[in-house]
Amino acid sequence: MVTETKKYQLRRLHDASYGAILPVENLYCGNLNGYSALYIELPFPTHRKGLHVQPKGKYLRAFCKGDWNNLPGRYTEILAYAKENNLQFCGSAYEKGINELVIDT
Repeated sequence: MVTETKKYQLRRLHDASYGAILPVENLYCGNLNGYSALYIELPFPTHRKGLHVQPKGKYLRAFCKGDWNNLPGRYTEILAYAKENNLQFCGSAYEKGINELVIDT
């Protein structure tokens, strides 16, 4: 990631948030470790060749505070909410991490 910060002229890594992309097919199958990519979110969006741009659309947003082991339970709640409200997911889920050193858990 240090190379990426230099490449996109970020002063420090925490000038950008980071995360992982999980295909919806993996989410529905319960394969919560089946990430397709890691990403850093640039503070100044740019359209350069080779960069992924998150598609526009409606997203269901949820938060998970605490240990990373809490994520499967949170995804279970998200899927239950979607089912109860007749929501169908497509594309990918975008997980964004917040630096554990700067939050109060």
